[in-house]
Amino acid sequence: MKVSKLAILLLAGSLYAGSDRDWKTGKVNRVMIVPYRVPGVNLGEGVGYSPPQILQWIRIAGNDDFFNVSYVVTWHTPKVRITGAIQYALDTDGNFYIKDEDNREFKVKLVDRDPVPPPARKDRDWKTGRVTFAVSLPFMNGGGNYANMPGALPRDREWIQIEGENDIFNLNYLPSWHPPEVTVNGPIQYAMESGGRFYVQDDHHREFEVTMVNKGPLPPLADSSPPPSMMGHASAPRTLFDRDGVEVVAVETEKTIDFTVDTPENVHVRVLADRDQNGQIDRLVDTGYGLVHGRPRLCTQYLIDERTSTFCGGLQSAARLSQFTVGQGRRKYVLSIPKEELSAGLDSASFVLRFGNTNTHTWTSYPSPSFQRVLHWQYTVHAGRAGAPSPS
Repeated sequence: MKVSKLAILLLAGSLYAGSDRDWKTGKVNRVMIVPYRVPGVNLGEGVGYSPPQILQWIRIAGNDDFFNVSYVVTWHTPKVRITGAIQYALDTDGNFYIKDEDNREFKVKLVDRDPVPPPARKDRDWKTGRVTFAVSLPFMNGGGNYANMPGALPRDREWIQIEGENDIFNLNYLPSWHPPEVTVNGPIQYAMESGGRFYVQDDHHREFEVTMVNKGPLPPLADSSPPPSMMGHASAPRTLFDRDGVEVVAVETEKTIDFTVDTPENVHVRVLADRDQNGQIDRLVDTGYGLVHGRPRLCTQYLIDERTSTFCGGLQSAARLSQFTVGQGRRKYVLSIPKEELSAGLDSASFVLRFGNTNTHTWTSYPSPSFQRVLHWQYTVHAGRAGAPSPS
């Protein structure tokens, strides 16, 4: 089929943005793809629903309002990204237009608009904290109803964790079109009032009331004292992992196993312990140890399943973090874990190493996930012999 030059010009004119509109600059807050069927369509054998179409929804934060727009996904889908800038225009007839990252113009359906939440009240007792994580749990929880388990994470909320002046706060709120916009590891203002009401200010100084699920003391900071392996009888060091610039070396002492971790700053390491050595993750029995998002604070947790744990501090632990140093793009520290925590009354420990890469947002495990294969360490220091781990 031949296509006329006029048709090509008309198509190009529909894709590239016109300069006569009153364009404003906003920010893409959310992009969602939703299957959709149109009701009341005559399909030849009666009235029913159309074949499924794919709708893409975009939420745009404008100067004074949030705009929720949608369009049917086609070959010429707008190229946008979350947190990216976007140009938008609304004409006097209510027609809504956007320009994507390639400067192409699209007419989209304006579903609704909401006013931007008001600025924070100045009369609250605002304190400054730090966001340690912000996450939408449906994308990280592996299934199952954990709502009745202590410290477990339900699936129907979005969560923020804040390091406050003296406590760490676990907060959640119902998903909405205009949630708080916060930056992980960035500062945040928070206020707690009588009756347990909790408020936060997001990056745009807008005020939101959220639910405080629980709070606890801040996880311990790394201390400057030497680890147990430097103060008494210890086994010879054994290299557990040495690959791709990541090295983990362990030493057994009378009461602990000390893990010396040396990694690039974008790599996080956790030690996951199969305490009863049954080859599977047991909810709220097996344990995990690492850093709080790469910071010099110790994170101790119970495991729930392969992808889910309690909050940091959900496990009351005697583990220690020491010798923490950062420099030249690398991070090094010693994690001392009591042997009685690594194993439940046994004379050996079984554990795996889990590695998270903040650049690629991926996790891998060694020797295997879910304790299918483990590093097995027979305790021997009390007998004056060096302990050696071996995969089993």
